[in-house]
Amino acid sequence: RDLKRRLAPSDTGLAVNSIAAIINKVKTGLTNRFDEYCYVQPKLKFSIPEEDSDTIVLPVEMMEILFASDEINPFELPRPHERAYNYIMFALSTTCRASDIYETTADHIRETNGELEFQKLTRKTNSKVNSYLYPVVVDLMNRNIERYGDAFYPLGRENTTRQSYVSNMAGTLKSFFKQFDCMHEVYMQEVRDPNTRELNIIKKPLYEMVATHTMRRTSITYMQIMGMSGHTKNSKSYEKYKRFVPSAFRSNVQNYIDRLSQGNLVEQRLAPGALKVIRDERGAA
Repeated sequence: RDLKRRLAPSDTGLAVNSIAAIINKVKTGLTNRFDEYCYVQPKLKFSIPEEDSDTIVLPVEMMEILFASDEINPFELPRPHERAYNYIMFALSTTCRASDIYETTADHIRETNGELEFQKLTRKTNSKVNSYLYPVVVDLMNRNIERYGDAFYPLGRENTTRQSYVSNMAGTLKSFFKQFDCMHEVYMQEVRDPNTRELNIIKKPLYEMVATHTMRRTSITYMQIMGMSGHTKNSKSYEKYKRFVPSAFRSNVQNYIDRLSQGNLVEQRLAPGALKVIRDERGAA
């Protein structure tokens, strides 16, 4: 009845704010976690996480392995893992979603003040993004051009749909990260049973929790720790990517970023295993 009243032709007070209020209510209904719906419809076997399922970020040790260029030679990797490595490095550098990377071409790489930048309108938000490309990523793209004639060819987007690309990449990423000891650390995820509402703890290694969105979340979380994310504290995006991290993990990230910015990552790397992911009691990095 309220909706009919708002949209009645005789209602001369209809304004943009009224439409915005209606849209907001619809979006709120569509973005809920289906908790109550599952409760009254027990035939729907949903596993409902207490938090988003995509809650992990890559540990500092894994970031050091990725950005220490002597640790991984992509041309010595199996082809699927080479695709994963290219995706990981580009996503960490640009904070792009998988759907945006799928559409990326050389036209989106521009030179600004002597440095390469990624410039694109995001598919989801249709907002312009200017991202500085890390030197490691620029070197990787140049090597891809020399080897394949295309900076983005190893991403494996040819002859596939966007949906297939995203779903196939998710499994390939898990297989890639499984090679590294630091990604075998156990992650505890809270899941509520849809029938009994009982809270269960599911233990999984980190590599099994990796998704295509993990790189975006990692990059933004690291930038937030360093105060460089650009999100306002009251924004929805800030709340979405904000994660409570203990001071020890925060300190490790800050030291890592400092060494990376100074170009001393390889020379001053801590010994393998010295850096570990530290989690709070809920298991969130």
